[in-house]
Amino acid sequence: MRQRNRFWEEKSKNTDFIDDLEKHPELKNLIRHDKNYNNKRKVAFESAVAGIIRKNPGFLHSIILKVAKSIRPDFVKAFDNPDANWLKQHFFDFFSNKLKAQLDVYIEYTALQNKPLAYQDWILKILDSQHEEDAYQQLTIIWAYGNYFMRACDYLNEYKDTPELKEYFNMKFGGVFFVPGLGNEDAQPKMKEIWEECNYGKNRDPNIRKARVSTEQLSRNTPTRKIGIFDEDNYVYDEELKDMIPTKETFHAAGKNLWRITSQSEFVEEARHKLDMPLIAGQGCSIGLLLIPAKVIAKLTHDEMRYFNLCAISYMTGNGHHAFHEFNAVWKTLDIPYTPGDYASLLPADLLKHPEFAKLQQKFPDLWRTNTTTDEKKHSRRL
Repeated sequence: MRQRNRFWEEKSKNTDFIDDLEKHPELKNLIRHDKNYNNKRKVAFESAVAGIIRKNPGFLHSIILKVAKSIRPDFVKAFDNPDANWLKQHFFDFFSNKLKAQLDVYIEYTALQNKPLAYQDWILKILDSQHEEDAYQQLTIIWAYGNYFMRACDYLNEYKDTPELKEYFNMKFGGVFFVPGLGNEDAQPKMKEIWEECNYGKNRDPNIRKARVSTEQLSRNTPTRKIGIFDEDNYVYDEELKDMIPTKETFHAAGKNLWRITSQSEFVEEARHKLDMPLIAGQGCSIGLLLIPAKVIAKLTHDEMRYFNLCAISYMTGNGHHAFHEFNAVWKTLDIPYTPGDYASLLPADLLKHPEFAKLQQKFPDLWRTNTTTDEKKHSRRL
């Protein structure tokens, strides 16, 4: 008993979970947890799903490419003589990491270049690429694109009183101003509207900020090569998962190192106590930075959005930004089917045709159904 108490106390140093245990003693029966009290088996499953898609985008890549090409014209316009306009220069600096705002994009550029290639030329080349090995880089650029335009207030706040932007800070669309002279200006208001709904609408817990603590200033906030949402220090890959999870990826910012979950939220309480779903940063909307441009600019169909969502998951969960269930507010807002706590509702059964997913299903049979619905049969194809 003393040994078990020490175990729980040690693992509760960074959470409010000791208080939770007093209210929910049955949680002591959940034995497979990491240091954040996540179900370690589900952590492994989510990380493996992200890893498989990262390594084998297959037919999903055609959907990524459709989104990449839809935003490409905006980069052409912005990179065309960026010195001619300070806002274009800001856009260029943002993506080239001079503002230290988009670490992953510039890391990919510097890590993958065997031959000299201008940064803007590299971005356009990646956005055009039909090679599956470039799928991750395309997702990285799409995510950064959404970040710039939907979080523009964060990155352009210092310019809010300039004549060029002052009126746009007062001309609100969904509570966030749009960027004049850059990007798809016709699409920006709709993107802002959806982004606002994801963040502050009825589907998101209004107390979510109380459910997590920022750890951005801690020394552990450093780039990593670790894929997935595993405990960085203590987790040892299961031998059966090593082939599914890439282990030699380039550096990326580890989202799981930026937040610490507490229990001060109905969302956290339901996710942990009722659904036993892994949590990293609490209910988040950052997957919308990928999904919203896909819906508004690329105009993906409902079915295409469902498959592109898997690609977005592979990026967000693969880089440790969020666990699956933390995206539920975005999925509800964008009408992407998800039954809380049920992986089967997100993962079409036709993915089992891929041998690595078939192997994953065999290892986690209770987390993924084997029946194929009529709707899924229509989309059955190679991953």
